[in-house]
Amino acid sequence: MVKKMELQQCSDYVVSKNGEVIIDETLASLFGKICLTGNSRNAIKAYIEFVKRNMGSADEEMSILLEKLFVKHPQYVLSIVGYDKDLLNQLEWGFVNNHGVTSKNYKTVFFGINPELKSLYPKYRKAIDYLLNEIGEEIKDWKNE
Repeated sequence: MVKKMELQQCSDYVVSKNGEVIIDETLASLFGKICLTGNSRNAIKAYIEFVKRNMGSADEEMSILLEKLFVKHPQYVLSIVGYDKDLLNQLEWGFVNNHGVTSKNYKTVFFGINPELKSLYPKYRKAIDYLLNEIGEEIKDWKNE
């Protein structure tokens, strides 16, 4: 469904309310929500591939929903993302936006949202360390603005 929409260059689901056309959902948001409720590994992999194809998009929903998939399926997401810094940066941005963390609590929140991350740490140390470092830097940047 998503690939067909992409081929037809359909990026938004629009509705008409009171004669005015309103964007109800972006394709990224719609696809991400389907993946979250479906629990399909194939759908999660397809969503990550979708994010890769649309890297640089201004649609923040992609990273917000990618991070939600990460929270729900951390090992599977990490196994696909690996050490792809572009995708890890998408996860970082989603984490910061989804959890409203501070420089004092972001590590606690990160490991608290999914205790499985502690056991996954030895296998995915490089990716998790990169994520934590980028989250810390992002929070510093926000504080300095």
